[in-house]
Amino acid sequence: MLLKKIKFCSLILIFLLPNEVLIADNYKNTKFIEDIKIEFDQSKNRDFVTNLFRAYVDLNNQNSSKTIFQTIKKKYSNKWFQGYVHYKNKKYKAEIRIFGELKDHIQIPISSVKVKLKEGHISNITRFILFLPKTRNEEKEVFWSLLNNKLGIKAFYTQMVDVNFMNKNYKSIFQEDVSKEFLERNKLKETIVIKENDYNHFNLKNKKGVYPNFYSLVVNNGSFLKNKVSLEIASNAISTFITNKEDNLFRNNQYVRMVNNKYAWHGMLSHNRKFIYSPLDNSFEEIYYDGSVNYKAFRNNECKFKPNEEFHKFEKKYSTLSNKKLSTIEKCIYAEKMGIYNFYKKNNKLPYEDKFFFESDFELMKQNLNNVRKTILNNFLIEKTNLNKDKKFLTFSFYHEDKYYLVDYYLISKKVRNFRNINFDTYKDSLRGRLYFDYLEEKIPVFNLGNLLDKEKIKLIADDDLKKKKIIIYDPGTYNINLIKNNTYNLDIYFDSSHTKLIINGSINSEDKFRFIDTYHNSNLDNNINRYDQNLLNGCINFLQVSFEGGSLYSEGMKCEDSINIVKSNGKIDNIVIKKSNFDGLDIDISDLKISNLKIIDSKNDCLDLSYGNYEIRNIYLQGCSDKAISVGEKSKLISKKIVAKKSNYALVSKDSSKVFVDNLFSLNNTNCLGAYKKKQEFDGGFINISSMECSEHKNISEIDPFSKIILNNKELNFTQNN
Repeated sequence: MLLKKIKFCSLILIFLLPNEVLIADNYKNTKFIEDIKIEFDQSKNRDFVTNLFRAYVDLNNQNSSKTIFQTIKKKYSNKWFQGYVHYKNKKYKAEIRIFGELKDHIQIPISSVKVKLKEGHISNITRFILFLPKTRNEEKEVFWSLLNNKLGIKAFYTQMVDVNFMNKNYKSIFQEDVSKEFLERNKLKETIVIKENDYNHFNLKNKKGVYPNFYSLVVNNGSFLKNKVSLEIASNAISTFITNKEDNLFRNNQYVRMVNNKYAWHGMLSHNRKFIYSPLDNSFEEIYYDGSVNYKAFRNNECKFKPNEEFHKFEKKYSTLSNKKLSTIEKCIYAEKMGIYNFYKKNNKLPYEDKFFFESDFELMKQNLNNVRKTILNNFLIEKTNLNKDKKFLTFSFYHEDKYYLVDYYLISKKVRNFRNINFDTYKDSLRGRLYFDYLEEKIPVFNLGNLLDKEKIKLIADDDLKKKKIIIYDPGTYNINLIKNNTYNLDIYFDSSHTKLIINGSINSEDKFRFIDTYHNSNLDNNINRYDQNLLNGCINFLQVSFEGGSLYSEGMKCEDSINIVKSNGKIDNIVIKKSNFDGLDIDISDLKISNLKIIDSKNDCLDLSYGNYEIRNIYLQGCSDKAISVGEKSKLISKKIVAKKSNYALVSKDSSKVFVDNLFSLNNTNCLGAYKKKQEFDGGFINISSMECSEHKNISEIDPFSKIILNNKELNFTQNN
């Protein structure tokens, strides 16, 4: 059957059901943080103190309404100092700088500081802020961050901690920063986090009349911007943000507002809001941040507190994090917010109207930006003349058909001029708020407009087509298959995997069989492809949030980073066979799966990659894996009855806080039988326990680093063994 008629759809309806969205696992996966000590070498100690005192003097010479951003941001807060963090008898290299927006962040001889560990981690966290307690209303910030997490709203891990900073002892609020590990602990792939540019907000908000009402967006986690695809994802995020209304854009927007408006309204101000972008469905999820929590709006007659087992768990966790007991008011607030959560989760609507909603010019600012986008599109690369009298202009960056541009927008005439191409690094700087132009004798960060064109839509394969045995997809693009529970599927799907990807969600039953065959036979395929596309898809075939109750999967000749990628799925699969993969064979992430039989032959990278999950695979046969036959990483657990690995670089590797348990391993003609090591900074080493192993025709039996452990036949291998 030639598949010509494809229905278009928004995947928001498929993936973003409230029961699935209201999940936050940050505290569950983070261990309690003990005392922290920070120090510098003697010369750097003097430099940091000098910088701190100069900032303090400058602040006290300013008007009381001024902020650090208006007075000292560039001069002092952007200066990083090389130092050391001591934690649990270990000493890590780090970079430290002053942090904060208001004067209360500096209290000589200490201040709020941001810390970037250059090696090691603290409870899998590598970037964090140590706030002076008064800047975040002390333990209230700990309570509110924990409560948001409990209510299914993403929140940074936060706790009180004892700090020794340059031999000064004090209590601080430890709060992690935006990072890859924060997203992954919350069961999300690394993606873009955007926010308002603080510099524009604080420096320009008092210039009404001379400065137009625009909202400036920047990427909060610049480490994600590694390649052209990541810049395209960031551009799509910004353009989506600008061109859509808030309720159509943010998941559970009114719910998040109702949770935070009453007691943590400060976190709902535009400059404090941070948003995680989901490229697949073009939506955002908000991160709670900086609510400046207070209980002034609380009324005693509102209290409906009745303790239960869930409350006692929460109470115990809060006590551990803050070394304090919940107040009577906080118990009542817990009950109030849990009531909202339970009602919303059950009914997909709010229990009552939010009386604490406040007006903002947020939508007006977005509309102003939208008007600029339309002007640029209508006059793209057309140079305007006779603008000599119009001296006031702003500079905007944008993305258009794989190219990056700057253009000047004149405020009086509302016309654009001076289009110019910019390179990858310059556009990346603009996305991070680090590219400036001159405006009223001041350096102002360039405004970002994102992608001027609409993101390509995902196409839905209709239910009627799925009743056929054979589907051939000729047109390139991304296609979605939504599987209905209790329907039986027996499908052969043919497509060009170098230009086409499949997304499959729903339920798979024991009778279901899927065979995916690549139809494109080009030996000159570029092997330097990006690991993911603009939708953050790694696989040619992507099973997302699938409930498996058996079934069989087969793929052959796929040319993506992963032939098959299974993400956020659970259940059991009877059989998987994968052949002739140009890169990885099977990649499973953030899942809980049992597989009876797995066979992978001829993968030009790894055959099997497992991360962030629990996996039980009874029988595994792997052959011709150019790198690792099995790679288990990022806090995963694998249990297997029998593994046969042939003609690969490594038979079995466990890394980055992962654990592997195998009854019988047969390693035949592999360069290395076993490997256990630490690869990523935020993790520890790997662990392998094998009851019986046959290792023949090899170079090394095992490679182990000091962070890892391998137990073979109840005996520990504690060094690299070459015989």
